[in-house]
Amino acid sequence: MDDTARPPVRLQAISSKPLSLKDTQVHVDGFLSDLNSRNAFVKGLDSTTTSQLEKLSKALREERARERKER
Repeated sequence: MDDTARPPVRLQAISSKPLSLKDTQVHVDGFLSDLNSRNAFVKGLDSTTTSQLEKLSKALREERARERKER
């Protein structure tokens, strides 16, 4: 049995700033595009992260569309 398993890195924010839905979507889409380009040639890629980011991007687009309709 291999004992080299390590727990995942724990990240903790030390500061934050508010972002608009548009800016958030731009950052998420950019990150997703970069992730996909780096992992394009990896076979058997765990798509959980990609899938969740795509769902977040879609939700942001829908929320922006709702906000535009309300104006």
